[in-house]
Amino acid sequence: DSTNRYVYVCHATGTPGAPQLIVKRFLENTAALGTAFGGSETALISGVDMGSSGNNFGGRMCFDASNLLYVGVGDGGAAISLAGTFAQDVNDRRGKVLRYQENGSIPLGNPFTSNAMYARGMRNPRGMAVNPGTGDLFCVDSGNPAGAGADEVNVILSAANYGWDASGNSGAQSTTTSA
Repeated sequence: DSTNRYVYVCHATGTPGAPQLIVKRFLENTAALGTAFGGSETALISGVDMGSSGNNFGGRMCFDASNLLYVGVGDGGAAISLAGTFAQDVNDRRGKVLRYQENGSIPLGNPFTSNAMYARGMRNPRGMAVNPGTGDLFCVDSGNPAGAGADEVNVILSAANYGWDASGNSGAQSTTTSA
């Protein structure tokens, strides 16, 4: 974030067979640009349990004009019937676009009270960007590698469902905004 001199990092951690996705923040040392002050590391978002497969972590982040942090989290790469279920469960952070304040707290305007979930039904969000002219949030989601789907570029809307489910459907799914 160019206004607060923090650097945000999303990375995998944990142990083999029990990986997690985590977001940390570091304070940039303005006397040595591009480096962080020692001891400035703060874990903002606790580890998202990604399952044992080691696949489909997502991990892309971006900020909107209001300095809200969006984090794309993959479904964990388990068997389709499990991974798609995770992506549809509003209480599971896998298969989602999550939205946080820049300090890691959950914004009051999120679709579900005290829940970071902003949108669901993602398989493996691998790119995110905000259009500076419109404020639209775009996300690239890797579709099912089988014949049932393809990669997608989606405009992410609050409470929208992008279709990745337990049947392995993606790509041609219609987007719904009902919770």
